[in-house]
Amino acid sequence: MRLFGFEFRRAAPPKKQQRAFDAARVNRLTSSWLGTAHTIDMELRGDLDRLRARSRDQANNNDYIRRFLRMVERNVAGPSGFTLQSRAVDYVNGKAIPATLDNAAIERAFYRWSRKGVCEVTGRMSFADVQRNLVKAVARDGEALVRKVMGADAGNPFGIALQVLDVSRLATMVNRAPANGQTAIIMGVEINDFQRPIAYHLYEHPPGSMMGQGKTIRIPSEDVFHLYLPEHAEQTRGIPWAHTAMLRLHNLKGYEEAAVIASRVGAAKMGFFTTPDGSAAGLASDQDSAGEFITDAEAGTFEVLPDGYKFESFNPDYPQQQYGDFVKSCLRGIASGMDISYNSLANDLEGVNYSSLRSGALEERDQWMTLQNWFAESFLTPLFEDWLRMALLNQQITIGTNALPLSRFDKFSEHLWQGRRWAWVDPMKDIEAARLAVQSGVQSPQQIAAQMGMDIEDVLDSIAAFEAMTKAKGVSVVSYAQGGTTQPPAPQATDAATM
Repeated sequence: MRLFGFEFRRAAPPKKQQRAFDAARVNRLTSSWLGTAHTIDMELRGDLDRLRARSRDQANNNDYIRRFLRMVERNVAGPSGFTLQSRAVDYVNGKAIPATLDNAAIERAFYRWSRKGVCEVTGRMSFADVQRNLVKAVARDGEALVRKVMGADAGNPFGIALQVLDVSRLATMVNRAPANGQTAIIMGVEINDFQRPIAYHLYEHPPGSMMGQGKTIRIPSEDVFHLYLPEHAEQTRGIPWAHTAMLRLHNLKGYEEAAVIASRVGAAKMGFFTTPDGSAAGLASDQDSAGEFITDAEAGTFEVLPDGYKFESFNPDYPQQQYGDFVKSCLRGIASGMDISYNSLANDLEGVNYSSLRSGALEERDQWMTLQNWFAESFLTPLFEDWLRMALLNQQITIGTNALPLSRFDKFSEHLWQGRRWAWVDPMKDIEAARLAVQSGVQSPQQIAAQMGMDIEDVLDSIAAFEAMTKAKGVSVVSYAQGGTTQPPAPQATDAATM
């Protein structure tokens, strides 16, 4: 527009600022997407107890969660739990030599403590049972609590026992900001300035028990094992492992239930009798408690309807053909959330070949071994050090009549934990591969034994015992490692043959 010789132009509207990340855009399609940032503890504070309750409900009523928890028990703890391998050494002329007698004495003593009725205060669980209980609790609830009972209260000669606690005792709603010289409490966990736990505030009884939860008691952190897998920095409490899959599992269970009921209804081939005036008195054989007319149907019979009656069939055509594919699709997403293979979770080996099964199993077993390492570092190793100190103090580790001295604690504390390992469908190929690896110097026999879940010293002791028995029995056995075969002993000449 021109006015008095000047040209005026309309200012262009300001351009909308484009965000660098599509996932950060705010529009009608992303309006329901959570866009505020909170710390993990703030998010857990309001949701943790409900998350745990729903996870427990799924564990009680959902087949897939139950299978997942059983898989965690079998693959992390295993049928016999972790095996202690004592690794104390003596130094002779500057060379480290295994302290065989000391190691055997320590392992024997730990085995005596691990038995049912000794290691756990109620007397109901062995140490292997405790391990399975704990890994299952961490997977289901996100965390587990174990209290160390020391001294005479332990009820055994070692002076140490374990009390497995329900993690719901940990008072989520007990929180305190640091002020006036008091330390902070976050969801029942008292921490110092570096967020290191210094105490736990527990209810006297689990909430919802017959005795009521009671008041809270403060227990120093050195007396408690609080086990969980931290997924975030500055995370104080644990999260149920299946938390991303639980909503889908809940909906899938409802979907399957509705499909089963629809199938039952469809199989019944039900229907309705109709008349112009809505009366069924001429056909009904009885009345229910509400006064409604009812009639019975019997298989293989045909009846003639009275005049004026019509039959309207009710035959829901469900589930449809896509039912199985839909359930499989849901279970694949659920399995991903649990970090296990679909075939393992769904118990479905249809269409699986050896290569794909092996590939999936290898990745899954890597995850199980990762969890084994976490469990050993978080619980087994610190527990062993506490146990060893108390066992030496109470002179429970002996060689003959001599007790090992507490002054050599540093020497005796060297150890390893051996978790369970898995065999393959075709073990011959794995044995041949292991033999070639040893021959080429890529691996040692110790590593091969560890991969199979065995202690090389136990293997050598067993071989020595076997050879001693064969020698005592006069049996000759040629080693398979040398390519030989088992041969019976040569027959002895009789007196008659020598005459």
